Amino acid sequence: MRKRDQGLQQHITTDQVNGTRKSALSAKTSKRNTSGHKGVSWLASRNKWRASIGYQGRQISLGYFNRLDDAVKARKKAEQEYHHPHM
Repeated sequence: MRKRDQGLQQHITTDQVNGTRKSALSAKTSKRNTSGHKGVSWLASRNKWRASIGYQGRQISLGYFNRLDDAVKARKKAEQEYHHPHM
């Protein structure tokens, strides 16, 4: 194994808590994000806001909402439940 690969493997090992990457929890919102909120996006096919959260390598759907505020509230509640115990 090359030294670079060993360093990467060590980072991955030390960055994870119960299968969740700690660095991903504090990552910036993507430039492509149109809602302004991490984990909240507009789903044109349903004409609704979708909230989701990543946890232990899975993407968990939090539901579809008519109002952006409701989707943001659902995401923030899920962050408290899924992410904050690992921070």
